[in-house]
This record gives sequence, structure tokens and C-alpha cells, in this order.
Amino acid sequence: MIALIVDDEAHVREAIRLLVDWKRHGVETVLEASSGEEAIRLIGEHRPALVFSDMRMPGIGGPELLAWIAAHAPDIKTIAVSGYGDFELVRSTMKAGGLDYILKPVDPADLEAAVAKAVTAIREQRERRVREQDRNIEVNQIKPVYWEKTFSSLVAEPSAYRNVASRLREEFGLTPDVGAARIAVLTLRPTPRGIRERFAGHRDLLFFALGNISNEMLRQRGIGYAFRHWNREDELLLLFWREADSAAERLRSLQRALRSALKGQFDIGVSGEGVPFPDGLPEAYRQASLALRRRNLLAPGDRVHLYEPGLETPERIGPGLSDYEEPLRVALFSGGGEPLARVVDDWFEAAGKLTRVTPDTMDRWRDELRLVLSQWAAEAPDWLSAVDDHGRLSLSAWRDELQAALSRAARRLTEEQPQDRNLSQDIARYIGQNYQRELSLQDIADHFRLSREYVSRRFKQDTGENVSDFITRVRMEKAELLLANPNLRVAQVAQMVGFQDEKYFSKVFKKAYGLSPNEYRREKLLGAP
Repeated sequence: MIALIVDDEAHVREAIRLLVDWKRHGVETVLEASSGEEAIRLIGEHRPALVFSDMRMPGIGGPELLAWIAAHAPDIKTIAVSGYGDFELVRSTMKAGGLDYILKPVDPADLEAAVAKAVTAIREQRERRVREQDRNIEVNQIKPVYWEKTFSSLVAEPSAYRNVASRLREEFGLTPDVGAARIAVLTLRPTPRGIRERFAGHRDLLFFALGNISNEMLRQRGIGYAFRHWNREDELLLLFWREADSAAERLRSLQRALRSALKGQFDIGVSGEGVPFPDGLPEAYRQASLALRRRNLLAPGDRVHLYEPGLETPERIGPGLSDYEEPLRVALFSGGGEPLARVVDDWFEAAGKLTRVTPDTMDRWRDELRLVLSQWAAEAPDWLSAVDDHGRLSLSAWRDELQAALSRAARRLTEEQPQDRNLSQDIARYIGQNYQRELSLQDIADHFRLSREYVSRRFKQDTGENVSDFITRVRMEKAELLLANPNLRVAQVAQMVGFQDEKYFSKVFKKAYGLSPNEYRREKLLGAP
């Protein structure tokens, strides 16, 4: 058996460790944690049977930790240890299933009695599990995680209802004739800064808190259920199967509750008119998701977004980053700096004229940027970093993020392509190895992952010759050698140096040497007059 002592004061943890005769109680290992965050990690790794927890700790305190344990590891027995006899602390301990509440300084007799009580409960629980395994399987099915999976399945595939109909009726009184249903989607993208910092690394705990607050409005009133969406990692779904016509009003009340309890709000998309349960759930979810994706990030105010049929109209995205791809690539290969800033400024000048920018718009812009940056393993910035705690997008803040990301890409290019590297030699070598096939400036630029303009300018600067002229010269030099073989016809020579048209080849050859291929072969190679 494993026990875990959680307290931010080392001397308290040591006292509890020394005051208990662990071996007598069958406890082989005693772990310690100095914070609620560390305790959650140790619980996940070691699954202790018994947890002692201080109630007042920085970060995740005792009440939050005990609530988390009750939701995610309900088999663990908990004992609260606190220097405060506060009624609310005692109540929250009992509400979370705590077996005892011991005041500091700890009395050894009280501590031993509490441990004995807990160990007895643990052993009885294990014995019941062995005797009543079939019943426990049924109990496990009604845990929140089971309902999360069940309702997520119904949203994706309503035909799954027949497999769970009896359980839904018993647990929620939910039948197909409940009336019109609506779905709301609460998204964690973005998560308000304060909430993100408070629950850093503990997303399960955040969903637990959101679900509890939401179900105080839904399940306790018998009008619906809130559950984590198993098919999307950042969504909490709220299903209304009664009083669906008042969903928007209730969601605004939920926003006020979130602001009061968590000091933050989230964007919520709501489906349109009610749909039949369960067959209409996929459509309701689609509508609620569309309401979220088409919300105007530039507009402050209400963060409950209602679906309207007009949202189905294809969105006009506005100026795309793809329109600036070539100047952007040139600026990157020029080392960034002022040329890069000019390109970014030009794009944001156009984007800044928009009065409506949606998450769909931002995702498209980011996808376009990914295509440009992916070839250099540079990461496009996430626009969510430029959204404030009120859900409003700052284009100027995202401009700074974008400028920083592009500058990093430009620096990486400079590091990967030092100044002493002779790019033009590589281009000439590539042409020499591929002259026999169709070869264009764009082919060369794509091969070296550069812009056509940069390849053309750099090659001309280094060699004094245009790329196209160099390709022709290489082909003519190869043709001159091949014509020395009398067994090769001129048409064959033309194809071997990248010309499909014999007449065009002869024209180019004569321009280069002043003689047609046949004349050159006869006069220069065979000595014929």
C-alpha cells in the first residue's frame, strides 16, 4: 500500500511520517509532495491508496486537490490536515469524500485513529471489489468519463443511442420525445491568461471546474448536461434537451458565473433552432461550431455567439498572405531586416482595412504562412497569442508575432547558407546534371527552395550570365560533343540535350555556332568542304 503526504511545510510532512506506524497498517511506501501540482503528478505515477493533504497551499490548494482526486481517482482515501478550523474547509473536505479533518498541531492519537479508519476503509473497499466485480463495472460506467464518451458518441453518430437508451433514461430521464435540443460549444481557444496560469499543465482540472459550474445550471435543473468533447481536445459541449429556447440567456448567466468563479470567460457558439434528439445532434454541433469559427475577432462585447443562416455563405477572406509570397521569400533570402519589414507592413496595411476578421480567416492566413515557412522548419505563430482576455484580436500584436517569426526564419537561412557558400556553383552543377530534360528557372528555384527572382539575380551577379543563357550554352557544348558520333542522327542529339523539336534545336545551334548541326558535323568534324 502507498500513502502520499501533501504539505508545503517540510516539518509537517516529516511529523506525519514519524508519528504513524506505517508497517503496522500495511503501508510499504510513503511519498511526499510540497504542492497540489506535484501531488497530482505523483498520484498519476504511483496511484497511492491514501492521501494526507494540507488545506492551505500556494497554487492548487487542498480543496481543489481533494475535488480533483474525487473526480479522477475516487478510490483514493483522503484525510485533510489543516491549521484552520474553518467550516467551509471542513465542508469542502467532506463534500470531496474526505474521511477525516485533523487540526494542527497534529495529535498522534488522532492521526493513528484516522489512519486506522482509512486503512480499514481501503481494505473493505478492496474486498468489495473482489466480491462485487460485476456490480462495480456497472458503477464505473456511470462515472463522468463514461458519460463524456457516451454523449460525444451521440454527437458524432446518433445511431449509438439505441445502445445507451436505457441508461440515459435511468440517469437523466432522457428519451427521444424530450423535445427540441440545442448544443453550445465552449472553446478553450483562447484560454484567458489568468486561468491559463492558474491551471498551467492541468487541463483535466480546468475541464472538471468548467463542467461542474456548467452542470449546476444544466443537470441540477434537469435541462441538459455539460461534458468534455472527446473528439476535440479544446471543447466543452453543453447539450440542452429542455428549455432550449432560453439557451442563449442561460449561457450568458454561465459567463457571469465563470467570471465570478474563475475570473475569466470563454467564447461559446450556440446552434440555431432546436433539433430532434438524438438525430439532430450532428447538425446542431455543426451550427454551434460554425458560429464560433465565424465570430468577429475585432468586435468586443458578447462572447455568446448565435448561429444564423447567413453564416453558411462562403466567407470572403480578404488579403491573403499567398499574395505576398514572392516578395516575402525574396525578403527572407535577403536576410530579413528592412525588406522583410516592408513586406509585412504592406500586408498589414491591407489587412488593417478589414472590419471583420474571423478564426477561419486567421487559420487560413496561418496555413498560408506555414506553407512558406515549412521548408525551413520555421513555425508560424499562433494568432491566439494576439487575442486578449476579452476575446478581441489585436492585429498589431499579431504583426509583432509574425515579424518575430519571419526574422527567426531569415536568421536561420543566413546560418544555413553562409556567405562563402557559392550558390551559383551549385546551380551550375545542377544544370550540368539535368540539361538533358526540360529545365526552367522555376524548376531550379523549386529545387533550391528559393524564389525565381533571387536565383536569377544571384546567378547573374556571380557569373555575369543569365540562367537561361547558361542552360543553352551547356546544351550546345554537349551537342557539339555528341555530333562527333556519326552514328547519332541530329534528331537523337537534339533529344539528348533537352530539345524535343529538331528544327528548334537546329535554329539554336546555328545561332550559337554559325552553322547548322549537319554543316557543323560535315565541316568541323569530318573535314568536308
